Amino acid sequence: MVIYNVQGRTNGLGKRGDRLLDVGEINMRSADKDVANKVLNHFGASQDEVTLLVNGASNPRWVQVPRKSVRLCGGNAIGILSEATAGDLQEGDLILDIDGYNVRGATLEEATEALLESLSEMAELLIEDGQLIIILII
Repeated sequence: MVIYNVQGRTNGLGKRGDRLLDVGEINMRSADKDVANKVLNHFGASQDEVTLLVNGASNPRWVQVPRKSVRLCGGNAIGILSEATAGDLQEGDLILDIDGYNVRGATLEEATEALLESLSEMAELLIEDGQLIIILII
């Protein structure tokens, strides 16, 4: 789910083009617009506050992490995401490159193959930070 319309004040944290990854700990990585609306409406009707995990555009940076600790999810249109924290790699980070292999638009299987291809203990990843924001629903 990609955010196209941001209403109200988010102090610049949630903006057009960001990817909505989780809503109240519900995985939204493969949700379409209808599913996302249902989940957001459910939280809006039942709670005053909901935590959203949003992957926003940031400056890409290189990190080195132990290869065996990297857990991937996502793929194709939503991008390859970190499923868990490992060193400087945080849950929800968007992975753009694995050891020189561009994984933008790659399937999860292709990214996993790129990760497992090297015999090196450390993986070099080009990432964009995921962002944790809290939105008050009034």
